[in-house]
Amino acid sequence: MAETNESLGSDLQKDVKFSVIIPTHNEEKYIRKCLDSITKVSEAYKKQTEVIVVLNRCTDKTEEIEKSYKCITLKN
Repeated sequence: MAETNESLGSDLQKDVKFSVIIPTHNEEKYIRKCLDSITKVSEAYKKQTEVIVVLNRCTDKTEEIEKSYKCITLKN
C-alpha cells in the first residue's frame, strides 16, 4: 500500500524496507519454491525488498540454487 504524506509531499513507499531472512540447512528441495514465492509476493516492492539466505553448513545444492536469485548470502 502506497501512502503519501501530503504535508511533506513525499511518497512513504520509497522509505519502506522489507528484509526476509531465510535460515537454511540442506534445503535444496524447498529453497527454490521459497525464493520464487518471495520474488512473486515482493514484485511491487522490488527496490525496497532484500532477501538474506543464511547457509548453515549446507552440504547439498542449496547454495548453488540460491545463487541464481538476487539474495544476500551469509555462511555459517
